Amino acid sequence: MLFSNKKEDVIDLKLTMHGRRLLSEGIFKPVYYSFYDDNILYDAARVSGSSAGPSEGIVGGFEIQNNIQKRIREETPYLKAQHNFSSREVRNDDPRQSTEREKNYILESPLGTVDINSFKSPAWEVSFLHNSSSAYTTAFENPNKHQLVQIPQVEAEIIYKTAVGFDSPRPRRKRLPRGFEEDPELNSSVFEDGTYMAIDPDYILLNVEEKNSVFMSKNYDIEIYESGSNGWNKLDFKKRPDKIVDNILVDNPPQPNIILDPSYVEYFFDVLVDEEIPENLICRGIQRLKSKDIMIDTEIECPDLEGTFDINPYISDSPEVDCP
Repeated sequence: MLFSNKKEDVIDLKLTMHGRRLLSEGIFKPVYYSFYDDNILYDAARVSGSSAGPSEGIVGGFEIQNNIQKRIREETPYLKAQHNFSSREVRNDDPRQSTEREKNYILESPLGTVDINSFKSPAWEVSFLHNSSSAYTTAFENPNKHQLVQIPQVEAEIIYKTAVGFDSPRPRRKRLPRGFEEDPELNSSVFEDGTYMAIDPDYILLNVEEKNSVFMSKNYDIEIYESGSNGWNKLDFKKRPDKIVDNILVDNPPQPNIILDPSYVEYFFDVLVDEEIPENLICRGIQRLKSKDIMIDTEIECPDLEGTFDINPYISDSPEVDCP
């Protein structure tokens, strides 16, 4: 590692080993860019254990504003770009592992965009419209990185209910527990005694907003990882069909022929966003929050659902059976 010479160096640009490999194969096509400030200390007084006084430009626990820019731009030495985090043996044996190391150790926290009319930093607001969180932490510990990453973690559990159903033409005998909504696609086959295992699936419905930022048509990227013995493996989403065919907008574009395997998200989950989510599910969740005096801002207009819920405490959840 070398220190940058501020009198001569204007920008230090280097390709990672992954970028070099793509360039050698003729498929290196940079499209996006982002900025990072991991190596900048904006307020020296925030350093743990700092005992600097007025002579160092720190008064009342804060660094004097006029001194910050000079310290960052002129008085702080910076290292040149580090572009290699794997040995030659690792790169030759497993190029993919080399790429994962680059993801783990560099370019973790790109700078975001703040609303110019806001005096607050961007923040997340996540509301559970269905289901609830079971735990919450402010950091994520990745064993591959051997460090804590400042990514808030919200844990939630999905519980599938099961019940014994009866394949009988008699409706009262077939009835399941009150509130039980079976999914025929998940139910078992009918056993010899005429019974079957009914499954009531569950789901998570979230309303996610980024406050104090610029609202655009596409605000979020969703990534899903699988936890395994070798760490976290990123799953791929099935490529959605392009609605533009031969420069013409089509309503029913041809579906790509993809065989799902454990490397795809859709092999495990159904992930719906925005207009794909049925409005009745959203309205049901909004009404549940409203009953707890929790209001959320949404563009969906829900009808007044007050009075549609049965709150009789004497109704039993046990399945009804025929009396002899």
